[in-house]
Amino acid sequence: MVDLIASLAHCVCQTLLPELRLESLDPHNPVVVHALPAPWRCLGAGNYAAVFAHPAYSDQVVKVYAPGRPGIESEVEVYGRLGDHPAFSQCYFSQGNFLILKRLLGVTLYDALHRGLAIPPPVIRDIDAALDYARSRGLSPHDVHGRNIMQRDGHGVVVDVSDF
Repeated sequence: MVDLIASLAHCVCQTLLPELRLESLDPHNPVVVHALPAPWRCLGAGNYAAVFAHPAYSDQVVKVYAPGRPGIESEVEVYGRLGDHPAFSQCYFSQGNFLILKRLLGVTLYDALHRGLAIPPPVIRDIDAALDYARSRGLSPHDVHGRNIMQRDGHGVVVDVSDF
């Protein structure tokens, strides 16, 4: 696993970051991706950062903070406090303005509502339990909403802990 993460970090530094054009136009709106090299794919963008995937690394994602946006150090600390929990990603690596995270698959609750997909009660219970767990680790979860929560196979996961 260490070699895989080192390989991905090298790939980020050699292929993604040199050609990526990411900008935060307004701190209250998602960052804008102006340029993204192939074969990288943008999975989503928040107010501070965007998340990218490379097809050769299917179990990891790369979160890149936009220039001038704070929070990466805090996010690394949050992942350290959360440890290994099934409802949260894990931070494998951080350097400069990017993190390498465990990829969580599923459908956001926001997308589920828009598509008319059912959200089973166990998904909500999983999210409640995950947030209770985060609080037990001395964190204060907020900014938890339909775009930061996903469901997969009847279970819920929290995909963004940057504001914990």
